Amino acid sequence: MRNKEMRKATLAVVTAVLMASLLVFSVPTIAVASTSSAAGDMGTILIDYSHGSYKASAEYLDQWLADNLTLMGFEVIFLWGGLNSTILANADGLILPKVWGTENGYLAAEVTAVSDWFNAGNKFLWIGGESDFVEAGGGQVVLDNQTLMLEAVGSHVYLEPTAVQDPASYAGAAYRPIANITGTSPFIASVVNGVTDVLVHSPTCLYGSDSATPGEGVSPVALETNSIDNVYVLLQFSNNGTIVDSDLTAPYAHTNGQVGAFAAMTMEVEAGDDGSGVIVVSGGNVIGHYWPMMEDTYAGVEGLNGLYLVRQAIDFGMKTAAPEPITTTPTTPTTPTGTVEPGPFDPMLLAVIGIGVVIVIIIVVLVVRRK
Repeated sequence: MRNKEMRKATLAVVTAVLMASLLVFSVPTIAVASTSSAAGDMGTILIDYSHGSYKASAEYLDQWLADNLTLMGFEVIFLWGGLNSTILANADGLILPKVWGTENGYLAAEVTAVSDWFNAGNKFLWIGGESDFVEAGGGQVVLDNQTLMLEAVGSHVYLEPTAVQDPASYAGAAYRPIANITGTSPFIASVVNGVTDVLVHSPTCLYGSDSATPGEGVSPVALETNSIDNVYVLLQFSNNGTIVDSDLTAPYAHTNGQVGAFAAMTMEVEAGDDGSGVIVVSGGNVIGHYWPMMEDTYAGVEGLNGLYLVRQAIDFGMKTAAPEPITTTPTTPTTPTGTVEPGPFDPMLLAVIGIGVVIVIIIVVLVVRRK
């Protein structure tokens, strides 16, 4: 009887250990602070979480992006502690989603650090935006802070202090427009390949500063009807896009109530003092709050493919800004699902779990046979 009870106890303990191991190994992971997701030969990309844009419910989409970029050969680091020259020293790319919250605005030293880093040459920068919808921590706070960064790096593209809605192409509400027009220049063909419908949640549109000394409101032009050297419109809202101004600041290159296929996302090459940088500007946020452009299903609308656009824009931008040609690892992006996405796939983990399962099966068989 004692041996039988011991066998049962042993079986229970082994089973419990295995179940606990599986539970631990199934916990999703995300790179944080200055911890990289993987060492990458293709360059290092920093994603800023330190200015209020992190959103827990959207984390799985942000992690999807990091995982895919890692598989392509990039090193991806999420930043939580602000921007400075030390953090930026070894970075080749920087993604600055919109600032959220008056307490999270860029410090003057941070703007200077990013400017010095970018203007040194061969850097990729993405700056995301939002509409001027009046709310605490948003609207003008977003526009003011992102404009500081855009001016600091000499961008020829800026966020309009307005909002875009679309009464025909949207996900659940007009303020969640689905942009469905992509650029036609052969130069950016690989960036927009396969892109048809992109959710741009609560966005503004973009305008150009057609000047040798660009800046906010300097020689403003509508990018859907005017061209600027080295600036490519990657994405536009549908022809039903409508300017719905939300505050007292009027847009620079558009008028309230205007309807058209306004620019939603651009890429500028040969940018910065060195003339070797790449700047992407988007009227909506690329990651985090309120919702990333990478979503594939939103408010019942399926088939969205902003995930292709984001991934391909970063890949193209990093390659174009690189001092020497680089070749990323060809991969097929997966569709992000669930509420939390696991970290990078680990073959060793699968092997360990498999061995554990086999051991438990053997023990169970032996115990049963000895009864």
